[in-house]
Amino acid sequence: MLEIIKQKLHDINKMRWVPALRSGSTGIGYTLETMLGIEENNISDSDIDGVCELKTRRSSGGSRITAFCLSPIWVKKPRKLVEAYGYQSEEHPTRTNLYAPLKFGVNKPPSGRWHFLVDTETMEDEKCVVIRDGKRQLIGHLPISVLRYKFRTKYHNLLLVKAKSRKRKGVEEFWYDEAHLAQNITISKIEELLRDGSMVIELRLWLDRETGKFKDHGTCFRVAEKGTLSLFEHVEKLF
Repeated sequence: MLEIIKQKLHDINKMRWVPALRSGSTGIGYTLETMLGIEENNISDSDIDGVCELKTRRSSGGSRITAFCLSPIWVKKPRKLVEAYGYQSEEHPTRTNLYAPLKFGVNKPPSGRWHFLVDTETMEDEKCVVIRDGKRQLIGHLPISVLRYKFRTKYHNLLLVKAKSRKRKGVEEFWYDEAHLAQNITISKIEELLRDGSMVIELRLWLDRETGKFKDHGTCFRVAEKGTLSLFEHVEKLF
């Protein structure tokens, strides 16, 4: 299956600019999946026959790749986190947001809207990633063994495809012009990526104070592109 996908990718690359089949941020992935004949999925298994994960990125986008969403074991309910540490939304006057990209160590933005510490500690004989607030109170933790398991089951192999983007007559177009196939994931570097700042834990929560509606978009683990590829034993540049 991977050899077929690789050949299709080369054919798509030769087509140069192709129109997006869906608007918005997910258009780049949906368009490529459709052209490759891969069914869109929102499950935790790998995209391509359960053996390879497909990730797409705009060349002009940020440097980090969303690995997956995985909720820590919260001491407080997520809704209580927003009430305790959230800040006023600039776009929605009745919302309190808690959108916080957390690196290893102290996290305190200039605005002072939240203050968290990310560290590793041994809890009940198991090493964990821990999140504490500015008073060093524990608010959540996640065993590193769970983090490793998630990487291992999600990323047997990785196909990372990047594309240039442009707008023509109001329609976004993509040129998929760079692709890497990374195989045989190793999980020994995961803690290292966390400690050197390559991996970020992003909280994405909000609460509408007027209606009481609460939304948890999932806690994302995002990793720098170079760090992501470094997790694999073999990396092949396809084009």
